[in-house]
Amino acid sequence: GGKLSREEVIGNLITFFIAGTDTSSHTTSWALYHLSQQPELQRQIAAEAGALQPGLATAGQVATLSLTQAVWKETLRVHSVVPILGFENVEDIALAGRTVPKGTELWVMTREAARRAPAVQEVLGSDLDEWRPARWLAQDGSVKSVAPFD
Repeated sequence: GGKLSREEVIGNLITFFIAGTDTSSHTTSWALYHLSQQPELQRQIAAEAGALQPGLATAGQVATLSLTQAVWKETLRVHSVVPILGFENVEDIALAGRTVPKGTELWVMTREAARRAPAVQEVLGSDLDEWRPARWLAQDGSVKSVAPFD
């Protein structure tokens, strides 16, 4: 609840900048690796980007790049840079029909949830060990929405 000291602010900013560049570079590397294995998908991504107006793209224009969004979502799903998240509940909760007392450490395996969760399988299919960006594209060309990727 209190204010951060100058040292705490500096420490958090350093962590933010280092973590931000590290996670971005890892995700980009995985996307490029997978694209290198699929030349036809590379051509489709290039064509999609080439259809944009010349110059700096706006956020709205980037949002229209459905296949590019599908590649990013699939890369984040298969190669999450944060495979495990740790939490501590601040009050008693019910989880899977059991009471979890306040102060319990909870660990969420994000990669496994993205591959095994029934809600994800329902939207994206059952072959979730495969890197397949097309799974994110709806029949109308829009990008499917599934938590936590929406």
